[in-house]
Amino acid sequence: MAEGDARALRSPVAGPAASESDVALCDLVEAAGIGVWEYFPDEDRLVWSPAVHKIFGVPPERFTGDYGAFTGALTPEDRDVVAREFDNLARHGVNTHEMRIRRPDGGLRWVRTFSRVAARDADGRPTRIVGTNEDITVLREAVARAEAAEARLMQAMRALPFGFVLHDAEDRLVMCNKPYLDMNPLTAALIRPGATVETVLRHGLAAGEYPEAAGREAAWLAERLALHAAGDNDFEQQREGGRWLRSITRRAANGDTVGLRIDITEQKRLMRSLEENRRAAEAASGQTWEGY
Repeated sequence: MAEGDARALRSPVAGPAASESDVALCDLVEAAGIGVWEYFPDEDRLVWSPAVHKIFGVPPERFTGDYGAFTGALTPEDRDVVAREFDNLARHGVNTHEMRIRRPDGGLRWVRTFSRVAARDADGRPTRIVGTNEDITVLREAVARAEAAEARLMQAMRALPFGFVLHDAEDRLVMCNKPYLDMNPLTAALIRPGATVETVLRHGLAAGEYPEAAGREAAWLAERLALHAAGDNDFEQQREGGRWLRSITRRAANGDTVGLRIDITEQKRLMRSLEENRRAAEAASGQTWEGY
């Protein structure tokens, strides 16, 4: 690599006439593992810094120094995408996107690239393009694992036969499942990510979703908010339409609250029926004894 190329490469902002501060900045970028490159379309000449060579897995002695050295590394799925991004760069002057490359050893890497048109000819065509490349494979893999874990959690949550709800440390809804929405028909339209516990409770009070609060709405709301703030609770509540729910809430170490809502209406009915039968049996037994 010629000395002029090397200096231009180290300072894609100012080119060969780079100031010492520009050069120092590019050295810092390289030290962070972010590669710097230049491309001269009229000459089909591509210049890579050491970090770019490392990202692409191509040593300087095997580098052809043309645009094909870059496009040849792209995965087939990304070649058309990158071609469109290059056209956008030519039109707008700046561009950033992510792409996949295949190293000579077969390794697949994700790369984030930022590019800028540094010079144009009299007709407006780019004559010098500068940019950076950053290997984001580890980040992409972490995101993929997180997305897979979230999808797995969502599938498990949907399979639950009872209501599930998660609020963050600021009492804002993060997620819930369909049974939870079904258990809150009068407030379901409001139960969306970001909605606060207090907002939903106030709406439910106004809609008559909590018959046990009738006549003491303000006190009931304060009690419910205090229960939620406590984090760990387990209680039963009567809902509209004669339904009964068991509400279980636990606070996680990060401040989130996880809640389960179990419909116990049938259990309540059975218990009430058993109690009525017991009383009837006692009454009948007492009458029989007195008659005897």
